Amino acid sequence: MAEPPEKKQKTEEEQAKDAAATEVPKAPEPPKELEEDAKALKGAKAADAVEFLQPDTTVNVMPALNGSILTSLTDNGFSHLLAGARASVGVKSGRYMFEVKIVESPSSSHKSGPHPQNLLKIGFSVANSSLLMDSTEASVSFDSEGHFSGIKSGKKVSQKLSGGNVVACLLNLDKGSPNCNTISLFSGGKRISQPQAVPESLLGKALFPTVAFKCMTLHANFGPEPLCPLPFTCHMVASAPKSQAEVKTSTATEAAEVLFPVSLPDEGSFDWLDMFLEKSPGYVEISDRAVREWVEKSGNWQKRGAVPKSSNDKPEMGFGVPKLDDGSSVKKMLTTLCALQKRSAVVMEVKGNLIKEEIGQHLSSPLSRQASDFCDGLGRGSASRVQEGVTRTAPQAEAGCLQQGAPRQVHGREEEMAVYQKTEGAGESPQEGGEGEGEGRQGQGEGSGQGPRGGQEEGPGSQRR
Repeated sequence: MAEPPEKKQKTEEEQAKDAAATEVPKAPEPPKELEEDAKALKGAKAADAVEFLQPDTTVNVMPALNGSILTSLTDNGFSHLLAGARASVGVKSGRYMFEVKIVESPSSSHKSGPHPQNLLKIGFSVANSSLLMDSTEASVSFDSEGHFSGIKSGKKVSQKLSGGNVVACLLNLDKGSPNCNTISLFSGGKRISQPQAVPESLLGKALFPTVAFKCMTLHANFGPEPLCPLPFTCHMVASAPKSQAEVKTSTATEAAEVLFPVSLPDEGSFDWLDMFLEKSPGYVEISDRAVREWVEKSGNWQKRGAVPKSSNDKPEMGFGVPKLDDGSSVKKMLTTLCALQKRSAVVMEVKGNLIKEEIGQHLSSPLSRQASDFCDGLGRGSASRVQEGVTRTAPQAEAGCLQQGAPRQVHGREEEMAVYQKTEGAGESPQEGGEGEGEGRQGQGEGSGQGPRGGQEEGPGSQRR
């Protein structure tokens, strides 16, 4: 018996509704690609080659194959620390890209404690800024988890990256392009993020290709040809002409320099150090403060809760990783790496630099043996240069403390600071033409000594190493 027409119509309507409910919605079509093929460049190239200069890499970066392969150390807690590297050619205008292939991204084998996370940050930064790209005022970047540095909400703007991916980072500063002042990410030649705005603080500055990574091995390609061509032709950083690029040259010297600042607790020691490092960016800070800040910038540690910081000299760690919390493993590795790489360093230990036994341990380390010469805080000698802004008091000037300059106010009083220094060219005459006898001469008070070159050593603090 046939169904009544009314019932049949009702059944068909219900079936249509069920089909509509189960139908998978169509994915929205991606926005139209606005990037166009690049035009021919005019003028000579800014540089014959793009490279990673040693002063623009963190000490845990291990380069190979003329610097095109980068890997990082993983022992003694370094698997939790980001490594960073900045290229030698920066872009001021135009549209350019560079590539990074994730050669290796091994999984963690740690069975206890926080696991080191494989992470890649790829983008651009200004010269002399943090190599970890942790400041939006000085850098712009994507990371392998899909985040963009300009979005603090945690919203992801791209796909995740993994081993084997060839990632291209494109910076568009071309005023004639609809995507002007943006940065984009591609993987395998395909766009995986929409153009993101470059922070206004970076506009008008030379922006250098930069990577920060941990637990990975990378291959960097600056051109002239890409490993994976994009849907449109695009020049690479190595092809940038002089008119659109800025080149940074190496400032590394053959002789390393090691400073051991000597100061009283709570008298502006780290204020002085911040000032010194700002004016001397090639120096590596070796201190507990530097280790804690490095770890915090290298990963997500919110789960450990807020750990108070009662001291810069010996801050609390509390990361739950023995090699990070013991206060020595990372610093020992830093000492060894600085010696091997002939990097200048500042060993900032407020308490330790006041104790004879601890200073003796520093001076017997590979880092101190690497430096070419040494004159301690009470010995007569001259620095190879005078660091402007490092302060001293009149008694310190008479005692022959090295590094000197105009006093400044710290916590309402003149900062008291002496500096132990190993440097090339130490001798008897500190400064010629200084104003007054206190500024022009050192080593006139008790405990001063000329050292081996002067043939005389007086006082307990004047022994040269």
